[in-house]
Amino acid sequence: INELKQQVDTVLMKAEILTRLTYPTGGYTEFEYEAHQYGKIASRFPFSLENSSGLAGGLRIRKLIDVEGEHEEVRRFNYTDGGQSSGILSGIPLFRTEGMIIAPQTTTMFGFPFFIDKSVDHWYDIYSERPLYILSTTDGNNVTYSLVKEIRSDGSRIEFAYTNHDSVACSDELPAQRYETLENTCLDDAFTSRQLFRGLLKSVKRYDSSGLLVQFENLEYAYPPGDFIRAVDWRFPCSGLVMRLSYIKLYAFHPKLFRKTVISYFDRNTSHAEITEYTYDSHRNLTEETRTSGNHTVSDVYTYPGNYPDSPIYAAMSTSG
Repeated sequence: INELKQQVDTVLMKAEILTRLTYPTGGYTEFEYEAHQYGKIASRFPFSLENSSGLAGGLRIRKLIDVEGEHEEVRRFNYTDGGQSSGILSGIPLFRTEGMIIAPQTTTMFGFPFFIDKSVDHWYDIYSERPLYILSTTDGNNVTYSLVKEIRSDGSRIEFAYTNHDSVACSDELPAQRYETLENTCLDDAFTSRQLFRGLLKSVKRYDSSGLLVQFENLEYAYPPGDFIRAVDWRFPCSGLVMRLSYIKLYAFHPKLFRKTVISYFDRNTSHAEITEYTYDSHRNLTEETRTSGNHTVSDVYTYPGNYPDSPIYAAMSTSG
């Protein structure tokens, strides 16, 4: 069952997808797709990366063709890094599994069953139409890419690098504590997901048609370690007598961009750098944007209604909700 459900059909996956977008002005864009390919797999318990390659369900853009009148612009997309796909698979789903339940004697605490003794063992064999454990997806995506290259008709290209499972700060983590009566980590085993940290743009490199780097953009983010909600995940995977309690963290906010550096190269010996730094208030609102170029610094300051508590306009807004 697992092998059958894990097979990838590269023909059926292209059903009912957008292939052409026509604009009111008369131009249009055509879309060409291909199956996801991965070069690593994000494994669970423990959370690490395994070197493995293959096809996965779902599609990615292979080519975009923009046509306006007689002008045609083709953009091809490449997802490899060092000859290997930069895609990371969020895990291999299981639809059937077997194992042992340690059925305990129970007592009642606050109206809920509480296990006090592990005494009876049972074997189980479970089938399901959905994966039997939680995958390390990112916004629902089963494959995420660390590097994407956009190659234009004239040979110039742009390389986009993204945060992914291959960064320690972005890798999912084990529960801080776990109590269970199920000797199997496949069945709905909760963990601390760091998907909000993945998929962030890290850098952009722009090359001209001769392959010369003309601009490099680097983005830095703040990953506050304590910016999460404590939670206990309570599961009954098989029956009311089977329970798993997992103490996990729920990260509720994306990391904040605090610095962007753009270096422009005019030739092999001349470059110019501009650094933009971002400041936020306690509500995560952007309050200041400072751009430094050489000896010149320019700042933009942003204010919000909450900065004017004595204003009658703000008072009216607060009253009306």
